[in-house]
Amino acid sequence: MSALLVSCQRDACEANWLKHENKHFTLCYPKTWSADDSGVFDAELILIHSGTNVKVDLGRNINIIKQNKAHFPEIKTLQEYADFSKNQIFEYLEAPKIKFFKAYNFSNIESYKLVMTAMQNGRDLFFEQYFFKYENNFYVITFTTTASDKDTALKNEARKIIESIQLLEK
Repeated sequence: MSALLVSCQRDACEANWLKHENKHFTLCYPKTWSADDSGVFDAELILIHSGTNVKVDLGRNINIIKQNKAHFPEIKTLQEYADFSKNQIFEYLEAPKIKFFKAYNFSNIESYKLVMTAMQNGRDLFFEQYFFKYENNFYVITFTTTASDKDTALKNEARKIIESIQLLEK
């Protein structure tokens, strides 16, 4: 079986970055982040920034969730899935405020991008999410930090990690 990389933004990892590979995608990340593919939070992969205790809080993280389209027979389009996901967020989070929600080009793949703040368990959080459809799955990539986090370098680093994702075609 051969694999083909598709829709990638970057050809290689940044200097001194680590590379995570599985059967669906590859991505690169700095050594200040750790990768957990154990299924915590039902994520295909979660990257946790150093200093974050995932058992205590969400802190600074990037997670990738893959959902089989067959589990959503009523959803026919990516826009319907993005709306469905956004509505779920509104059900589970307190005081959500959308800053940006519209069609977006993620690695040359039709997608939707959602940027928002919301409260969860008394914490004011910032979320940046990307929704896209690939093969028979819907994917959600989420970067989370606190809403008060003014670390622009961290946010730029998180976006570089997300941009490094390369999907694998079977």
